[in-house]
Amino acid sequence: MKKDKTVVNSFVKGKNGIILLTVGIVVVAAVMVLALKNQDVVKISGKAQSAFEITVGQESGDLTGNTNVVLQEAVDKAAEAGGGTVKILPGKYIMNDSLHLKAGVNLIGSGDKTILYKPASVESDIIYYQGYGHYDVSVANPEKFEIGMGVYISDDLSGGFYSTVATVLEKNGTELVLSRKLNADCIPWKNGKVISVYPVISGCNIKNASISDITIDGNAEENAYLHGMRGGGIFLLQAHDVKINNVVVKNYNGDGISFQACKNTLVENSICTGNKGYGIHPGSGSVGDIIRNSEFSNNESDGVYYCVRVTYSLLEGCTIGENGRNGISIGMRDTDSIIRNNVIKNNKLAGILIKRDSLNQAGHRTLIEGNRFSGNAYANEGQQSAKGQISIISAVSDVHIVRNVYENAEGTKTSVPLIYVGAQTERVYAYENDPGEYGLLGSSSMKVLDGYFNMQPEESLLVGPDNIPEAAWKHLGNE
Repeated sequence: MKKDKTVVNSFVKGKNGIILLTVGIVVVAAVMVLALKNQDVVKISGKAQSAFEITVGQESGDLTGNTNVVLQEAVDKAAEAGGGTVKILPGKYIMNDSLHLKAGVNLIGSGDKTILYKPASVESDIIYYQGYGHYDVSVANPEKFEIGMGVYISDDLSGGFYSTVATVLEKNGTELVLSRKLNADCIPWKNGKVISVYPVISGCNIKNASISDITIDGNAEENAYLHGMRGGGIFLLQAHDVKINNVVVKNYNGDGISFQACKNTLVENSICTGNKGYGIHPGSGSVGDIIRNSEFSNNESDGVYYCVRVTYSLLEGCTIGENGRNGISIGMRDTDSIIRNNVIKNNKLAGILIKRDSLNQAGHRTLIEGNRFSGNAYANEGQQSAKGQISIISAVSDVHIVRNVYENAEGTKTSVPLIYVGAQTERVYAYENDPGEYGLLGSSSMKVLDGYFNMQPEESLLVGPDNIPEAAWKHLGNE
């Protein structure tokens, strides 16, 4: 909060919850004091409800504790006030369930001193057939689960969005009562299980929230894997205008950050490293996301993975390196995007992969501009996705590859060209690139180059977040 002329003070709680206090020349009249359990001192602003602020710490603060429970209490109070700021003081907070972000709430930590830690997961087999829409599940080992614990429910038939993440609300014998209904039937003889894995921070069906200055440690060694359609160190679903700044997500057994079916997500000045899935995973029709000035490194899969109909996005000023698969993977209706001014280095497969799909499903209208490539595709074992720093293995149209530089660092084992074309293309233009010692272009055949041109096109691509047409949002509904 501001501490100039804005009225921000600490008040001793009175019996009637109303205090008159003069600070300098400013008179605060009839200020309602926030009632907090077991707290003698609270902070409140004389501004509108949006200026609400509450502090959480392990030894001091408006609320004290060291688990997700106290953090959730603070978020809930901020949401009830119409929005505001939750400040998380230094400490290691044990996350037995997700911290469920809410609309209008801004989470602010203390950088690397505020650590949200995922404890070891537990699991049990499901013992009864569980139907779609049910709010319960019965397990063989109910003693492993506590009320308030986050859980993931799935079987061999219900992956992706058909699986369920929920909170245990009650226990009745072998039955766990859940906060959310099952998204699909769950069958014991199809390896049905309940596992205590979940996002560390989750935001579903919210607007205008933010997360900043927080470190997430996913403790991957002691946790089962959770895929990016239901989880991540940070997971957003149908969450619009959410900002993530100066956040570190490390060692999560899944994706670092995953956001699905979201509008205008902003991720900046953040790091996703050492995660067992993707570094960052925009997907499921997200529109207008901006990812900039961030690092996605040493993740076991792709550094940046665009997944299904991500449109009008910008990836800019990032370092994407040492990932176990591709630096960046894009395609499957991921269109109208800009990949600009990034450093893309030492990824096992392609620096940028335009992944395989049919022409009507591909990643059309993509601008790849001003990136610096080095040492990617070092594991070239005949895979098309490792035959170029930029590998185009999908039928695709309207890709502009402009002013990129290929600097093969000393000691790297790669010897592939800057661009590899392995599928039929239409209107792919490359110009003003510096391909380095291994050349500009390779291809699977001369035929696939019919739509490739080493020249500047007459018209530029109108893509990225500054060029979103109104119709681009319609598939996400009106909320």
